[in-house]
Amino acid sequence: MTDALVHLKFPSFQTSLKPYHFPICLITNLTSVMKLSMLDFIRGQLGETIPPVPTKDLNGQTVVVTGANTGIGFETAKHFARMNPGKLIIACRSKAKGDEALQAIRADTGCTTAELRILDLSSFASVKSFAQTFEDKEDRLDILVENAAVAPKPIPEFTEDGWEASVQVNDMSTSLLALLLLPQMISTAKKHGTTPRIVVVSSEVHYWTELAEKDVFSENFFRTYAHKEHSATKPLPGGVRYHNTKLLNVFFTRSLAEKLGKSPVIVNTVNPGFCISSLRRDVRGVQALVARLLEMILGRTSEQGARQLVWAAIGQGKDLDELRGAYISSMEVVEPSDFVVKGNGKAVQDKIWDDLLVELRQVDARVDDVFDVPIAYLALHLAIRANTGCTTLELRILDLSSFASVQSFVQTFEDKDDRLDLLVENAGITPKAIQEFTKDGWETSVQVNNMSTSLLALLLLPRMLGTAKKYNTIPRIVVVSSETHYWTQLAEKVVFSENFFRTFAHQKHSTENASPATRYHDTKLLNVFFTRSLAEKLGNSPIIVNTVTPGFCDSNLRRDMSAGLALFSWLLRLLIGRTAEQGARQLVWSAISQDADLDELRGAYISSMQIMEPSDFIVEGNGKAIQDKLWVNISFSVQGYTKANVVMQDDLIAELSQVDTRVTDVVHNHLSTE
Repeated sequence: MTDALVHLKFPSFQTSLKPYHFPICLITNLTSVMKLSMLDFIRGQLGETIPPVPTKDLNGQTVVVTGANTGIGFETAKHFARMNPGKLIIACRSKAKGDEALQAIRADTGCTTAELRILDLSSFASVKSFAQTFEDKEDRLDILVENAAVAPKPIPEFTEDGWEASVQVNDMSTSLLALLLLPQMISTAKKHGTTPRIVVVSSEVHYWTELAEKDVFSENFFRTYAHKEHSATKPLPGGVRYHNTKLLNVFFTRSLAEKLGKSPVIVNTVNPGFCISSLRRDVRGVQALVARLLEMILGRTSEQGARQLVWAAIGQGKDLDELRGAYISSMEVVEPSDFVVKGNGKAVQDKIWDDLLVELRQVDARVDDVFDVPIAYLALHLAIRANTGCTTLELRILDLSSFASVQSFVQTFEDKDDRLDLLVENAGITPKAIQEFTKDGWETSVQVNNMSTSLLALLLLPRMLGTAKKYNTIPRIVVVSSETHYWTQLAEKVVFSENFFRTFAHQKHSTENASPATRYHDTKLLNVFFTRSLAEKLGNSPIIVNTVTPGFCDSNLRRDMSAGLALFSWLLRLLIGRTAEQGARQLVWSAISQDADLDELRGAYISSMQIMEPSDFIVEGNGKAIQDKLWVNISFSVQGYTKANVVMQDDLIAELSQVDTRVTDVVHNHLSTE
């Protein structure tokens, strides 16, 4: 880490300075990430002509700018004020300074729709209050520019919430605000047919830092790095801390954009360049002199920096998709640092996202709702409508880790819908390294991937049979399994215990200590057993049930993996992973294909859009002989593979009948007992 002043060759006082503040540390860490060299930086600051600010008619639209009482935020708000916004909200920490800024904006631009709202990003309570007030008073949000930031002090200061101030202000509260306002932005897009944007202000200094992997891959990065009760006591230089917060901004926007997918809400991060601003207001003494000198030589005006923010908020670029998760500098999309895009940058990004959500969920429970419903559904809803013209998509809440949720889903379906033609059971999770159990008492992956999946199919089966009879159709149930079922076998002592599921996966009885990978493989094997059993019981019913492998795909299924497995998974995805869309083709083929004889699809295991034989554990060995013997003697005293199929089905029905008595009715009234 080379001190900036050595490179700049200032007078003799240079060696006594400490790299505590941004202007001093502007050139540090040059050896760690060299995508932006110091020559490039200086050339950009001095040699580039800053284009005029883009303009757009914002009539009827609502714009929020944080940190808008001074500097870049103030100038950004003034630019928007000249674009005829339906409402311009400047979010400031100080009412006195905010009122002063508001009056100046009105006087300079003639804007009569500007308002002040109080927002203190050093307080989670203030962020929650701001979001709640916005939700109560406003019916739309088109542009959110998150500009507010602080420079760290030489000695770390902590907020009342317990976090190092710059991390809470620049990152955690900034992220929380975006997530809490996101539902309003998605609703705006849906209602008005617009493309709202979230702009997070970062900096070119993110090129000059890296996060220590021991911090990133600790139990929780944010607690290890920035919480007063857990973070290391050795203080980092303030400049490095600031650089890190700007790096975290880039990671956040990339993660959020990834979760939003093709949603009409666009999120990006922008570099305003090195500007003359009040960010360095706490610099004193010689450091203040150096800061002023750097600003005189290299600094852009705050207004010039503000143009970059406005471009990120309303500029069109080559195409809008290019702006999703983009890092923007000099009014164009550029690649962020090597630390972000190379090596295990994606694994670092995913870990930081997961750890951030862990913390923010504790701050505001709405984060769960925001993430699970508006992002996962509304973004998908709008993307499907935009890409296909489909207007019949609906949301129904279903949590497979809760039997009550499954029952509620089915009851709602029965009350509202008179037919069901296709049921694709795709939801699945990977087990944790340390077993976790649901409120119902089952190991989570077994309940989600198998028991609730089976319960849902059985409870919806009467409606599908009614559909077939009424409309003369052939409904299908598709259960998503995996090729990983080939790589596991179930222990016979467990299979032939009094009840397989209780021995294998119940909190009170299970003694299994298999690895997460093995447990996941087992759940996929159980999916194959279930579909074969159900198909056998359905016989020549018009309902076809099968199981399918989508192949190894790039998805968020592995979001809860440990750091080591996450890195390995990332490498595999890079080398052999299919896209999620390619995997989805397999599911669609299983649901609607007419290529195969329909009878061949009954209980079939499908891979690469063709019927394949499942694992030897299911179909070979003495399985067929035992199956025949069991058929003749109706005896369950002989151990073997086909018996595993029958016993697990019986054990499953026994458990699910206790959950919902309708399962017994389905078995007796609609399935063969032979």
